[in-house]
Amino acid sequence: MFKTRLISGIILIAVALLLIIPGGPVLLAGCIAISLIGMMEFYRVIGVHKTSLAVVGYPRIVKDVFQFIVRTFLCFIIHSVGMIRSFYSHLLITYIIQQSKRIYYHRLQNVLSCRVVLP
Repeated sequence: MFKTRLISGIILIAVALLLIIPGGPVLLAGCIAISLIGMMEFYRVIGVHKTSLAVVGYPRIVKDVFQFIVRTFLCFIIHSVGMIRSFYSHLLITYIIQQSKRIYYHRLQNVLSCRVVLP
């Protein structure tokens, strides 16, 4: 029993790596396949795998996986936009501070009539 589980675990890890590393459509197809296999096993356990409920349930799984992928992608985009906005605002503030220092040192040179070196 342990040997069978160990071999199946090794095979499943290899399959998971083959799905995760390329990502994109390969991972999407793998997620859909795993969801459909899990739904089929669940339907067999409760005894509805040959009824109309199964016919309605399988497309629902595909829709749910696509919906999950789209929502995850949209959340990633929204988070990325927020990070980019905060980066540019930080960059702008740094630029304003540097320009303020340059203006201050330039005015100081004019007042003192000597050369002031920026740090």
